[in-house]
Order: sequence, then structure tokens, then C-alpha cells
Amino acid sequence: WDPTLPSSSFTIIHYDRVEDNLSETPFDAPNNSITGKETQFVFALPEHRIEGVKYLDRTVWDKERRLDCVFGSMNGNGETIDQVIESYDEWKRETDEREKRNRL
Repeated sequence: WDPTLPSSSFTIIHYDRVEDNLSETPFDAPNNSITGKETQFVFALPEHRIEGVKYLDRTVWDKERRLDCVFGSMNGNGETIDQVIESYDEWKRETDEREKRNRL
């Protein structure tokens, strides 16, 4: 994990095998459910159960869609996490406006 990134702004989308569904957990959540010595949930979670990562409301990594806006590879079209963070307010405004138009 890059310590220059605000971990509290990220959410992990993962498969919860107990509930048999996808769950979202804050990146910095404590580990209260997975056995072992790891105290932070995201580092205790087996990697194959991670389905996605969100920065605030925006999905920046998605396993199924092969989206990577963290390093800019795959279907991230070269956009990196630094660019996502920098342009987030504009992205959020455009997304909210699009959703509002679709509701009308």
C-alpha cells in the first residue's frame, strides 16, 4: 500500500463467503473476522476474494471488468490513481448530473 494515499478514502469490494455476497469494507477497517496475525482486514483478506476497489464513490479497480485506474493498465486507458484523485470532483459532478438527467 502506498502510504501517500488516503486509505480512509478507499473501500474494498470483496466476496463474503459467510454471507455469500459481495460486501464493501473500508480499506482501513480492523480485522475482526479472519483468523491470523494480521490486524487490518484488507491485508488479512485472501486476494482471490477481492473483486474491486473504490476511491470514494468511483470504482478504480474491478477484477471482472479488468478495469485498472490504479496503475493505468488493462481497461484503465492509462489513467492512474493520482489522476483519479485529482479529477474526482469533476468526475463526481458529471456523474451526479448524468444520474439526475436519467431520473427525469
